Amino acid sequence: FVHQKMLLEHPRTRVIPWPARSLEELAPVPADGFRWDVSFVGWNSGPLRSQSAASCQQVFGERAEICLNGTFFPYHDVPTQERLKQRFRDSMRYSPIVLAAPSVSGTTHPWLCCAPYRFYEAMSAARVPVFIGDAPFLPFDDKIDWGQHYIFVPKEKLADTGNIVKNWLQKNDPVAVGKENLRIWKEWLNPSDWP
Repeated sequence: FVHQKMLLEHPRTRVIPWPARSLEELAPVPADGFRWDVSFVGWNSGPLRSQSAASCQQVFGERAEICLNGTFFPYHDVPTQERLKQRFRDSMRYSPIVLAAPSVSGTTHPWLCCAPYRFYEAMSAARVPVFIGDAPFLPFDDKIDWGQHYIFVPKEKLADTGNIVKNWLQKNDPVAVGKENLRIWKEWLNPSDWP
């Protein structure tokens, strides 16, 4: 991780992406279409996740797949892990938009500028991540016009996440953006291609 203060004080510091596993096999749009407009299946680690998920649930209703787990995934028994893993994969497969809030316990933290693992998983699955937190520092910002590839929700607008996502969906094609995200993943972010 790179501390936000260090990035601001040392502008030549380089941000590297998480070495996230590829979920490219989830990239094709399902033959029967998307079931949900937005999803998050994961650990309820704090207000960034719980409040953004609640906002999306309120705005999208049944078109939101939200599953907040009380503990981090590996702490469950094996059958529960398998069930949650499948639900996570289904949420990525059947939703074009994926919440990607950092897993921090509060709304003030030096890592709120770092894109979480889920951000890169969404990119690899040709989905559009929703980054929630402080203005992010993203890798290869001199090569990638990041503003075209994710939805940004400042932490001050956490309770309005659902409406921000809804407004974005009314103006953008998430499938086209997702395809471009997968291209960027393959070209710049896939850890299997790193030296």
